[in-house]
Amino acid sequence: MSAQSLAEPAVAPVIELRGLSTRYGELLIHERIDLAVEAGQMLGLVGGSGSGKTTLLRVIVGLLAPSEGSVQIFGQPLFAAGARHRHLLRRRFGMLFQHGALFSALP
Repeated sequence: MSAQSLAEPAVAPVIELRGLSTRYGELLIHERIDLAVEAGQMLGLVGGSGSGKTTLLRVIVGLLAPSEGSVQIFGQPLFAAGARHRHLLRRRFGMLFQHGALFSALP
């Protein structure tokens, strides 16, 4: 039996960003971010006020489309298939907001 056949099957990252850039008009917030978060990993976003933490979270959860690049959740493209597809993917995870953070994104 080869070592390759003993290897565990490849599993897509829970969150994967490739070449992600975000802009508000002419203001560049993120430039070409590559990030993969595997199942069981925990990630903390740390930075000063206005550094883009909330904007990055809004992109990851599908509330804001990136200017460039791709977002995959559970191995599925988040923005490639439309609102219904995003809704179905979002049903697979939950969000908890501290002190009403991100409520500006809600209608």
